[in-house]
Amino acid sequence: STCGAGCGVPAHGSATCVGGTCGFACDAGYLACQSQCLNVSSDTQNCGACGQACPAPANGTATCSGGACGIACKAGYTDCGGACVDEQSDKAHCGGCATACGANEVCAGGQCATSCPVGTTNCGGSCVTIQSDTSNCGGCDAVCSAPSHATPTCSGGACGFTCNAGFVNCGGV
Repeated sequence: STCGAGCGVPAHGSATCVGGTCGFACDAGYLACQSQCLNVSSDTQNCGACGQACPAPANGTATCSGGACGIACKAGYTDCGGACVDEQSDKAHCGGCATACGANEVCAGGQCATSCPVGTTNCGGSCVTIQSDTSNCGGCDAVCSAPSHATPTCSGGACGFTCNAGFVNCGGV
């Protein structure tokens, strides 16, 4: 048999014909992953290798740069050792990644204190607003999640999500 015009070629690839069999070669900077040519240096679902997905932390999104997974924390959160934390309310990272409150203290406004201010709820030593906190939405430890390519939200104590740039919500999925 011979290769003909019917050889399919994925994006970022070029057709090959070896021994009469169609194939493809990926462009420089791309890797053959099943029937696709993917940029494994920046693809969060194939970071560094085919099928190696980067995990997204709570209150952040996964990133892939140079084939290594990383995270980007949403506004108001700080990357403390791979976790996105709110230094204003996180008892283990109160006011900074390396600052923890004592056993009988809570974190309120980035400062260790003995009680939470009015309008906030003590959730495991963190003073949070359960009406808007995505880690304690509507109650303590009620963590909001989101589908791929979206960021979780909490409004009025109810979880939701917003789509990342370039993506749209198709029926809440």
